Amino acid sequence: MVVNRRAQPRVKPLKSHKSKQGTNLFFANGILYYADAPVKKVVKYSVDDQDILSTVYTKRRSSLAIPVYKHSKLPPNMNIESTVLMSEGAQLKLMDLETKSEKDLILVDDAEEVSIGAAATHQTGTLFFSTIQLDKGTVEESHGGSLCCMRRSGKVTKLFDGLCVPDGLCFNGDCTRLFAMERGENHLVCSKLDDLSIAGPELVVDWNKSPLLPKTVVRGLTMDIDDRLWMCCSGEGKIIQVDVEKKRVLLEIPAPKARELSSLCFGGPEYREIFVASSYAALTQDELTKQVNAGHILRAKGYDVRGRKPFPVMIELNSSKSMKAAGSTRLAIQQT
Repeated sequence: MVVNRRAQPRVKPLKSHKSKQGTNLFFANGILYYADAPVKKVVKYSVDDQDILSTVYTKRRSSLAIPVYKHSKLPPNMNIESTVLMSEGAQLKLMDLETKSEKDLILVDDAEEVSIGAAATHQTGTLFFSTIQLDKGTVEESHGGSLCCMRRSGKVTKLFDGLCVPDGLCFNGDCTRLFAMERGENHLVCSKLDDLSIAGPELVVDWNKSPLLPKTVVRGLTMDIDDRLWMCCSGEGKIIQVDVEKKRVLLEIPAPKARELSSLCFGGPEYREIFVASSYAALTQDELTKQVNAGHILRAKGYDVRGRKPFPVMIELNSSKSMKAAGSTRLAIQQT
């Protein structure tokens, strides 16, 4: 990896901001959207102004806040520019972050201990997401979960059971492969997609036996324009770029004074910056005094990297049709 000589590489925390554990970071038009899962809130944050623009608190665990596609069909009291798809426990809903108008889309699971986990949007606007099991707010990794998708109509299809993916889900450039960090077995897995179906997950890296970065737990995943996978790794507090085919680390970026990381995404001008959420969720007071950047969003600049612009979620509501969850292992990817 060649370092950009035009700017000195650096990683610094953003101002006016601190979250216990940021999840599913999403950058669009100078804005970072994310959820602070343990605190049960979603945040809209201006990177240019380094200030929080909007905060919405929820009654149950929140995990995502993703902007909707500009041609979506929403209720008349919702503005497309300020509306996001968000989660509250296992409930997916629309929320206008300016007016606070909201609309429930679908309850994926009515069990109290089930919550939405990681999420990634396909190029058609279809949302892929995981469900996870909680115990007193803590992810029960051994209890597994499910991989699901939500069509633009709001209909949810369950794809696979037995996957625990609380954070770490992303597509490659042409959306033919979906990568996930399965925390139950601590495996990096990949599912192949074509126009009609999604294949079962295949093992890419066994992080227990052959970790690419020892003594770490992988949290967030994202992809650059060269289809190199990026991970944020807790324990060592590092962001790494990975050649998946060769199973080799190409670049390591240390996070200063923050060893626990929970999510990352590309952003900034031409998506040449990396944003990573650091966490203080499990830190003791003594650890907090040493990890002074814990809880901040960190920005890595000056590296010769470029990410892909993420896809918003496509929503086309039809009040005449009910939205129900379906149990199927096949998925129609084509636009409907």
